Amino acid sequence: MRLPLGGTEGGPTPSNRGFRELGCVVSALAWWLIPLVATILAVAFVALRSRPAKPATPADGMDRLRRMQQAMERPMPSDGPPTGSVRPVTPGSPDSDGPQDGE
Repeated sequence: MRLPLGGTEGGPTPSNRGFRELGCVVSALAWWLIPLVATILAVAFVALRSRPAKPATPADGMDRLRRMQQAMERPMPSDGPPTGSVRPVTPGSPDSDGPQDGE
C-alpha cells in the first residue's frame, strides 16, 4: 500500500500541510526570480560595457575634440552619385523592372 505525501494513511496532517504549500510558493518564486535576476544583471552588464571610453588624459580629450572640429569644417560631398558608378537602365533591358519583349 502506498502512503500519500503527508506520511500518514489518512492524508496530510495539519502540521505539515503548510510546509508543503510554502515549498510550492518558494519553488514558484525561485523559478520567477532566477530569470528576472539574470535579466537585470545582463542589462547592467551591457549598459556598463556600452559606455564610451573616457579619455586617459585631458590632452587625449582635447585631441579628439580638435579632430572632430576639423572634420566638421571639411565640405560635405556632393548630393549626386559619384560619376561612373551608376549605369543607365533602358526600358526592356534585363536590369529594368518593366515588361520585356515576349511577355
